[in-house]
Amino acid sequence: MNTKTLFKSPIGNILLSADARGLTALRFVRSLSGETAQTRMLKEGRAQLEAYFQGKLTDFDLPLVLEGTPFQKAVWKVLQEIPFGETRTYKEVAELIGRPLACRAVGNAVGKNPLPIVVPCHRVVAGNGKMGGFSCGIEKKHYLLHHESQRFFSSSKTTGARLQPSSSSFGI
Repeated sequence: MNTKTLFKSPIGNILLSADARGLTALRFVRSLSGETAQTRMLKEGRAQLEAYFQGKLTDFDLPLVLEGTPFQKAVWKVLQEIPFGETRTYKEVAELIGRPLACRAVGNAVGKNPLPIVVPCHRVVAGNGKMGGFSCGIEKKHYLLHHESQRFFSSSKTTGARLQPSSSSFGI
């Protein structure tokens, strides 16, 4: 049985769903009204998302229930491996799953990601240097990329880490 919780984020109201195995969906909704539950899984998911938005978390550590085709699951697995503060192109993701000509299919799988932000589909961009699409709205994608680049560059300065130039890094 799926349970859900609703909460406000900097980019809109979030509906987070889970079952006994893990998080099942994240969607943006207009209203914070509706029946909700406060399971341990949902509390932890909400806490990690809030920490992410506060700039305190760069990697999610949550059990996820990703239901889709084998191709979609392969794409979503690669998305989870894209480091915080970096991007990959649809072509790079296609190559990483061993299907170098499947860029459009990768885009479709990215768009069907049931857990945006947690499975960071916002980190996939078009090969021409443009933002590409985002199922939750391009303004949200822009916010997320900017949020991560600010945090990434800020933390690099404070730790003395040096950024290596890469076509996959971004600095919005």
